Amino acid sequence: MKTYIAALLAGAALLCAQASRTAEVEAAYAKLKEAEGKKDADGVREWAEKTSAAARAVVASPKPEKADEVEGWTNAVDYARQVDIYTEYSEYATAIGGVAPEKVIALVESIEKRNPKSEYLSKAYPAYMATLSQTGKSDQLMAAAVRRIEVDPKNPDLLLVLADGYMKQKEVDKATDAATKLIAVMPTAARPEGMSEADWEKKKTTVVGTAQWIAGVNYAEAKRYKEADEALRVALPVVRGQAGMEPATLFYLGVANYNLGKPTKNRALITEAIKFSEECAKLASPYRDLAQKNARQIRVEFGVKK
Repeated sequence: MKTYIAALLAGAALLCAQASRTAEVEAAYAKLKEAEGKKDADGVREWAEKTSAAARAVVASPKPEKADEVEGWTNAVDYARQVDIYTEYSEYATAIGGVAPEKVIALVESIEKRNPKSEYLSKAYPAYMATLSQTGKSDQLMAAAVRRIEVDPKNPDLLLVLADGYMKQKEVDKATDAATKLIAVMPTAARPEGMSEADWEKKKTTVVGTAQWIAGVNYAEAKRYKEADEALRVALPVVRGQAGMEPATLFYLGVANYNLGKPTKNRALITEAIKFSEECAKLASPYRDLAQKNARQIRVEFGVKK
């Protein structure tokens, strides 16, 4: 009899605890909806986190041993899971709803902390990355890309940040690897929601050109002249007029074509080497004097007159 009574009491305690946890979820969820209605970004973040914690406590609760109690427990757990997912949506929707930059960052990082694989995190990340870039948080931007690429390895925005970041850090192999992956994934990348087809095609061309530039400069410095020539020719139309990129492109195209043409005295390649070097020499850049010198020496070496 004592064992039976103890079992009854234990079961009642579990039911009470379950009811209490579910009530906590509903109370927190109500506060979250209230913050949404007020367009209170800080409140949304606070109550999304509290609601998620309460919901996860329900999901983690022990399954009842009695068959007639299992259905109620299952329903409570299913409800809690749905609420937990909603907290991610709530923060995502708030983050892209025109709030201040620091609140965008806080909301997205809140989702990421709870669930790095959230579908809403993937949707929020472009806004998050753009906000970090616009607010000059380059260190955080790079760290975010390094962190996120493990979950989303074919994301072109992440690969572009990594390629550019590693290039600036002089980590040549990593920069080239990221740029090469970016070139491979960009043709089949999905157009972002809200972007027109024309704008998307323009972005794809720009991104691929930038990736080719990063890879091409690294190939040239590694004396891989064939790959450098191929990559930089694709990049050139994209980087025209960009003071930080066009001179380097022309300079390394000159170097690559000279080294490709020299062994067989290929006149076409030598002509290209002179053309690119002289174009570079017309632009104000650190490459100007050396490009001018290269063009002059190539003309003398191969007897090419102006």
